[in-house]
Amino acid sequence: MDTSDTLAHLEDVSSVVLRILRAHRVQFADIDARMVNYHGFAKVNLADVLHGDLIEAAMFAPNLQVEFVRVSGDQSQEVHVHRVASAVAWCLGPMEGFPPPSGALSFGGEGWAEFTDGMKLRVPAGLPHGFTVRPGGLVYFLSVQSPPIVSFDGRDDYHRVAAPPAPR
Repeated sequence: MDTSDTLAHLEDVSSVVLRILRAHRVQFADIDARMVNYHGFAKVNLADVLHGDLIEAAMFAPNLQVEFVRVSGDQSQEVHVHRVASAVAWCLGPMEGFPPPSGALSFGGEGWAEFTDGMKLRVPAGLPHGFTVRPGGLVYFLSVQSPPIVSFDGRDDYHRVAAPPAPR
């Protein structure tokens, strides 16, 4: 699958997960409580927090990872690339049962921009990208990746790069 096909597939998977979240009104507090630290971000795999018919959304392919991510502090120094993985990130909000994003910013290769409820960021392999919040800010997003950024054997496809400072 070429990069544009991969990104289109990741968007399709994201759309299914978002429809499930909206239909079932999953409690973000349950998700939030299970998050673990990953390079300063908090994240949890979809399969670790959803059960029953909801879990089917996480089972699209063995080469796919679906995660919820929280940013609650300055992560502007964590701009990075994935040399192998491509990803799609969707900003979550009240429609999905999460708090509205506040002071959220994304970096998509060309600079920092507001990252608001319902926005998506397409991240082909090799694109510098990152997420941060202004002081007191908070954002949750859905990250769908292929192949998984952290492989099943533990290899991490996360490589920090220099980036301009985020606006405050």
